[in-house]
Amino acid sequence: MSKTINAPEASDIVTDSPTFTFHWRDLAAWQADGITFSSPSNEAVKMYDAILHQAIYHYHDGQLGGFSGTNKSMMEADPDFVMGKVFSLGMDCFATNPNKNAEPRKKLIDFSAKAKEMRLTEYE
Repeated sequence: MSKTINAPEASDIVTDSPTFTFHWRDLAAWQADGITFSSPSNEAVKMYDAILHQAIYHYHDGQLGGFSGTNKSMMEADPDFVMGKVFSLGMDCFATNPNKNAEPRKKLIDFSAKAKEMRLTEYE
């Protein structure tokens, strides 16, 4: 026995990205959650929170310029932001074309070696 399923009306389909009504976490908010960063930049960690949300919830935040705009703002706020680099380089390594992710893997390995000489937090 088959059932007929009615297709949704065009007005019922959501085409916008999700809207989050909260503010991105700054250094104090991350610390309240038990996570500390070596970065002194509130803006960098806020953009880190924003890029994590976009990745986890699979959406493009147009106000921040999407994934690439958020990443750019994060790294401009603190070019030495360790977790920002780890996230960015890690995502580059997930490229579907093996020829395209050889360079990001090398950058991640090089950064990992450099990070061993840095004063980082336990989380980092």
